[in-house]
Amino acid sequence: MDFNSIVFPRPILDVRMLDIYKDELIFIPKSKEEKEHIPCLFLRDHNYRSKNIIIMFHGNAEDIFGARNMAEAICQKVHMNIIVVEYPGYSLYLKEPNSDEVLDDTIIIYDFIKEKFNLSDKNIFIIGRSIGTSPAIYLSSQRKPNALITISAFTSIKAVADNLVGFLKIFVKERLVSIDYIKKVTCPVLLIHGQKDPLIPFKETIALKDSCDCPFEVVLPVLMTHNDFDLDLDIIDPINLFIAKNCNIDKEKNNFDEGEISKLNDFPPYIQDYIQKKTEQN
Repeated sequence: MDFNSIVFPRPILDVRMLDIYKDELIFIPKSKEEKEHIPCLFLRDHNYRSKNIIIMFHGNAEDIFGARNMAEAICQKVHMNIIVVEYPGYSLYLKEPNSDEVLDDTIIIYDFIKEKFNLSDKNIFIIGRSIGTSPAIYLSSQRKPNALITISAFTSIKAVADNLVGFLKIFVKERLVSIDYIKKVTCPVLLIHGQKDPLIPFKETIALKDSCDCPFEVVLPVLMTHNDFDLDLDIIDPINLFIAKNCNIDKEKNNFDEGEISKLNDFPPYIQDYIQKKTEQN
């Protein structure tokens, strides 16, 4: 028995989103053969033309489209481009959910954008929320981004299950063990967690903080829950203060090749077939 679908339920894809945000959708190939792709949203910082990119891993019960509003606000107010990464089994990522593949994909995404856009590690920032904190922490342990930011993090899936289903956690397969990953992170880390979070208690973030062997800051908004918070006061303002204090920001303007980016917008044929079938069903 596996309670992970209860702890982190997947939303149903709203096909209307594919047309609304088609210009932001990109498909990052998982290999040179380009037989499989990782769907992402690429939100551009057109006003400031920042060269810096945030890789964002979204929360539970949402897909990349559900995470877009938060990503757009961060993009506009932190003044960086954002790539929101999808997980296997969510929206257009036409595979069975697999936590190991989620972690493997983080490396593919990081290395791809670094090479594709000619970036250095200092141009890349990592943000994860809820279930997305574990892949964010894992990626930061394997690469050297400028900074890592977690929002409502957990130490492992079993720890979350313990809070939700108690003794039934014995049936949950252990995975996404952030408490181990964070020990290998060397970049500055900002950990944000609401004190009234009923899904993931903020003690989880405290445990992660205690395992950090890197510069870190902890922000615990008093009234913030898992899904109810002031985006500016609880999240964006702390992020901006943290980056200003701890990170050396590259002020160079981006020179992204628009032609190369437009190629990433093309829907792979197997995804086009899937969309057509979904449209016909609706």
